[in-house]
Amino acid sequence: MNNKTRQQIVKVLQELLKELGKKRIQMFDCEDIMGDYKIVLFSEEAVEVLYAPEYRYVEILGLPKEEYDYLFKKYGY
Repeated sequence: MNNKTRQQIVKVLQELLKELGKKRIQMFDCEDIMGDYKIVLFSEEAVEVLYAPEYRYVEILGLPKEEYDYLFKKYGY
């Protein structure tokens, strides 16, 4: 993943957290099996950020583990 994509994902997460009035959000690197309703917040270069508004969590799919771990440490729980 290039640095531009990383910056775009960080911006998407920051905007979402600001809207929710939170500093961190529950975050997963795999799809849920229950089929929760989700909104696509970002989709580029085989990377997707999906938001489940009912349960207030995000799924970040298609990132290398190191990139996901970076985002999780900064914004996730």
